[in-house]
Amino acid sequence: MGIAGTISVLALFIGLGKIIPHSRIGDMLCGWGAYTLGVYLLQAIILEHIMMKTMDFSTMGWYTYNLLLTPFLSVIVLIGCLGIVKLIRLSSFGRIYLLGERK
Repeated sequence: MGIAGTISVLALFIGLGKIIPHSRIGDMLCGWGAYTLGVYLLQAIILEHIMMKTMDFSTMGWYTYNLLLTPFLSVIVLIGCLGIVKLIRLSSFGRIYLLGERK
């Protein structure tokens, strides 16, 4: 399921890139690409350690959970991770030791 979703999203962005070659949204998404390592690490901590132990969605219906709640939570976690990574990049220690970047 994850691979199918990834291929679908990539195909969507490739198609949009051909239709709208230079846009603010494309530039913004390309900028987010620089934060992928930090987002990957933070979302693993947030989703697998914090949310998994504190939230229980077993009583929700399948459609409500998969079509409404999951996309909403994904966007919220992504925005939160991007904000935290931007804060980490302000510190030279965080940038070097947590994200593996050098300036």
